Amino acid sequence: MTPLIVSNFSRIVIALILLLMPLVLLTGYVLMYFTRKNNMFTPLQVSFIRATHGHAAVLSILSIICQLLIDLLPSQDGLAWYVRIGAMISPLLIIAGTVFGLPDETGKPRRLYILVTVGAVGLGVSLVALAVGLLLIDFMS
Repeated sequence: MTPLIVSNFSRIVIALILLLMPLVLLTGYVLMYFTRKNNMFTPLQVSFIRATHGHAAVLSILSIICQLLIDLLPSQDGLAWYVRIGAMISPLLIIAGTVFGLPDETGKPRRLYILVTVGAVGLGVSLVALAVGLLLIDFMS
């Protein structure tokens, strides 16, 4: 088994993601504090807040894993950079869309909820491209 060699860019991105994790924890704590102490959120909004907090952590871990897997690809061309940037930016778009698109009191999502769709499509394309690249490693080298 060959050791995993992490590129400088991956190392920096992973460090930034790890530095953002305490922010995810703090944000989740603050939002849950406000949902318990005040009745300023509807039950639907509370569900969105819980989902956002959980998804932020999971998508951050997925982004770290993608950065490591991209370093396994033999070629670091445009497609690898698209996957690298997509795996890093898409989770941020999904979380931003969930936070800023929080449904109003009537249950209708706000306009910025479209960021969830944009982020999900970008993440899906990035993951499929990474999977295809990993499956074709033997043919590319």
